[in-house]
Amino acid sequence: MLRILLSIVILVSNCAHAGQAEYRKVESRGLGIYYREFGEGAPVLVLGGGPGDSSDRYLSLCDGLAKNHRCILVDQRGTGKSIPAVLDSTTISVDLTLDDFEAVRESLGLKKWAVLGFSYGGYMASLYAHFHPESVSGLVLLGSMGLNTGAFGHFLDNINSKLLPSDVELFEYWNDQARVAENPKHALVERIRARMPGYFFDRNKSLLVSQVMKDGDFNFDMGRFIWQDI
Repeated sequence: MLRILLSIVILVSNCAHAGQAEYRKVESRGLGIYYREFGEGAPVLVLGGGPGDSSDRYLSLCDGLAKNHRCILVDQRGTGKSIPAVLDSTTISVDLTLDDFEAVRESLGLKKWAVLGFSYGGYMASLYAHFHPESVSGLVLLGSMGLNTGAFGHFLDNINSKLLPSDVELFEYWNDQARVAENPKHALVERIRARMPGYFFDRNKSLLVSQVMKDGDFNFDMGRFIWQDI
């Protein structure tokens, strides 16, 4: 686990990505769930944030983990290639997503794996460890949002406490009602970008991540149903 903790710094280094890996698929609760594998060694499941992040945002993290571990990167239900024909509460939920992780683990023939989650992914990783403790060998949380909505305010307070006045000004600029109305998705991505320094100890490394963010990296339609479920 120590090597996992040391490897997470690779998340901020987007100058190099994990090598090309073929997608594999497992059927889970009526949907094909796609995932990729990188490296060899002790298995680590990587869960991105959002809800709705593209798994490609975590390729550089897997690049670092793959030096000593078998990194499994999942397109979570409703993102990437794992998108149902219809997005609604019957196809997108927390319980379904947790079942998907188990389906991937079982398809790989793994008894246990470590789970690493970022932001919302930390929330899902914690729930997964709670409901499936027999499947989890270790847990690493990066900027996790907590286990219930009561902790969400503290999560945001922690992020906001690390922001510079210029970050707050940028957030408010994109929070303006006129800009939100003009292009809601872009405005939301820009607000995420403005807050990104709050997720990292090293501001310079956070900027490496925020500079490469694109609107297409997020599926907020999927996220709507997850938030309702939470």
